[in-house]
Amino acid sequence: MDPDLTHLTLFNDPSDSRFRRPLDPKKLTDAYIVIIDDEETVIDVLTAYLNEEDYDNVTGTTDSFNAIEFLKKKLPDLIIMDFMMPRLDGFDLLSIIRADARLAHIPVVMLTSAEDFKVKLRALELGASDFLFKPVDPCELNLRIRNNLLNKAYQDQLGKAWSQSEQLLKNLLPEHIIERIKQGETEIADSYRDVTVLFADLVGFKKFSSSSQPSDVVKYLSYVFGEFDKVVNKYKLDKIKTVGDAYLLVGGLSGHYTDHPETVVLAATKMKKVMDKTRDRYVPDVDIRIGIHTGPVTAGIIGSGNYFYDIWGDTVNIANRLEDTCPPGQIQMSEETMQRVKDLFPVKHRGVADIKGKGEMNLFCIE
Repeated sequence: MDPDLTHLTLFNDPSDSRFRRPLDPKKLTDAYIVIIDDEETVIDVLTAYLNEEDYDNVTGTTDSFNAIEFLKKKLPDLIIMDFMMPRLDGFDLLSIIRADARLAHIPVVMLTSAEDFKVKLRALELGASDFLFKPVDPCELNLRIRNNLLNKAYQDQLGKAWSQSEQLLKNLLPEHIIERIKQGETEIADSYRDVTVLFADLVGFKKFSSSSQPSDVVKYLSYVFGEFDKVVNKYKLDKIKTVGDAYLLVGGLSGHYTDHPETVVLAATKMKKVMDKTRDRYVPDVDIRIGIHTGPVTAGIIGSGNYFYDIWGDTVNIANRLEDTCPPGQIQMSEETMQRVKDLFPVKHRGVADIKGKGEMNLFCIE
């Protein structure tokens, strides 16, 4: 492609591919088809042929530069494009289309009066899906369009299924673990010398759940934990699991960053705000208590079919005990965590408590 044309990109954001409209293989005539040809007559004739086959969502342009803006506005299901066009020929436009993340899977049928084998070979190398020679036979046009749209529809279904399974996997495992599994690791067990673990528990939830409809209980937990998940994702922490009305997360696993105590405590304050809002608006008798501790853990995958990622060690147990002894509506942390966050958060000493498995510990909370 001409270096001067490299600025003519479309989207170039792979994540946008998640939002493309899937084509239904049972409703191929709903497809959005774009025709790009420098001859208006060709566009009119092809449109008429397609309309006769009930393809009503067809549009065209004679300007290949204008086609780029055209494609930005709405993703097509199929593109019919001429080779020989002024300003920007079909080869350059095809290169631009195939370089774009959102259009890479779109079938492109090249339209030409040339029967040069080298031209066809070059188009195939650039990613052309099919060819039609002028003058176009209506029956051949219909057959090739249908076959390409059917292929695109099945690809859309596979892409949708893949996206759903990928999202489900992300809901079950941390992303850095998913990448390791994809790379072929079958046994994952790691030791981390310095992470921060947070346990959160909903105080009063048992009473609420015993006096509420099951659907209301599930909706409530889905909302609260969904908001917690947003906090986890925002601060790039790892959610380990939920058990009943308890929520476990950890900072410092992904990327091994050193400011995880501050990040986890910040996340804890955001989780408390979620509960404050939820308590004020929806369920006034349920509050949160949070325990946080910093130290070493062991982490790994359990199971061979149903993967489950978990963390173990004294750090996890202590965070759990800190949550157990925390007053409702507060964030309680160990001295190890406090020393790392005291310059960023208003911390006060709550006293000394006998923590099971640890002995006497100084307890601290956010003022």
